[in-house]
Amino acid sequence: MNKKGLIFVLLFVVSAIGVVAFTDAKTNDNKVNVTINYYPNSYVDMGGVFVDIDKRLLADTMVFTEDDIIDFMFYYDLAFVSFAGGASAYGGGSQPDDWFDEPQNPDLTYNETRLAGAMTVFLDGYDIGNSNFAIESVPSNTYQDISIALDVGWHYLTIVLSELVSNDTRTEWHWEYAQDQVSFYVAENRDDLSTYRNFADNMAEIAVEAVESMDLFGYYNWTDGGWADIRPSAEAAQYTDDTLPDELLQYVDPATDANASVHVVYNASDTELGLIAGGFGVMFADIFSVGPSNYTWISTNQGLQFDETAFSLINGENYIYFIVSGLRADDYSLHYLNYYPAMRQATVTFKIVVGDEPVETTETSTVTTETTIVSTTTQIETTETGLLFGILISVSMVGLVVAVFLRRRK
Repeated sequence: MNKKGLIFVLLFVVSAIGVVAFTDAKTNDNKVNVTINYYPNSYVDMGGVFVDIDKRLLADTMVFTEDDIIDFMFYYDLAFVSFAGGASAYGGGSQPDDWFDEPQNPDLTYNETRLAGAMTVFLDGYDIGNSNFAIESVPSNTYQDISIALDVGWHYLTIVLSELVSNDTRTEWHWEYAQDQVSFYVAENRDDLSTYRNFADNMAEIAVEAVESMDLFGYYNWTDGGWADIRPSAEAAQYTDDTLPDELLQYVDPATDANASVHVVYNASDTELGLIAGGFGVMFADIFSVGPSNYTWISTNQGLQFDETAFSLINGENYIYFIVSGLRADDYSLHYLNYYPAMRQATVTFKIVVGDEPVETTETSTVTTETTIVSTTTQIETTETGLLFGILISVSMVGLVVAVFLRRRK
């Protein structure tokens, strides 16, 4: 079994959620040990969904080498939902209550239109999510040092926010997005010149398909007492019952006109949104009808995209992210049977390399450590090629009047 890079993936996971148990398979890849240092991210009142990576700490084309510390923080405006409240976010974590409880104006309009939002942070193929940033606390508790070995070459930090917003009469819904991205270079020596990223002639053809939950690899049943599992979910279409797809990592020959193929399947709610007053705040009127959902794509060399237009590829490594946003009951609220509406993003990450597939050397050592895996809100898996990815949910807006608004800060 090819476990190229698995030890480095699990070093990241050990720091984030305490997972250990790995095999160290030596390869001919050049690795550089660095530390990712998260400073507290900061909520700012921008009047709408917004994100901006602090370019004073981490900017495009910066070069890092052995034992360097990569600092980053970002500013955001997001209606992040926390049933317990107190989040460093618009509405303080209780924005659905603010939206639901606001009195109607004499002209039958409302001033409050933002209901709920979600955020995902990617580092290359790693879906860091937002739970590790602890924006549910005040101030945001985001101090983290994560030691990780990165390949020599270009790397990408990408942040995507989505938010569900109503019109002022609350008769229609639309989605608003914000994204920011920084690319940096990792070198064995600081004087090494980074390679220039040229566009290749190859493309990545993308496809998305809505399926029944029973047709997903991580099958769950919405109606058989599984209300805790009602959430958006998505995954690569190449899954089988007992294997993970090698297709999450693809190599494309730059000397040909061959294209990569990216195919995602998803299942998510696409219903009317009904909310009522509960004993502990607003809640879904019907736990099996949790409102609309929406999806977007993004690559590491192009912005957000809301259709299945093929992505242009660059020579070298490319990452393509599929992100589905949808409502679900806040986990904490389920214990009180007060199905408080919260937003969730589910993601699938594909790595596409335009270039030759590397040849591995013989495996030379094995280290195994027993531990207990700590559960998290984001499901983590590894492919046979050692990639880390989160299982995503894809959502459509069939039957709703939808307008997609995009705010991009670069």
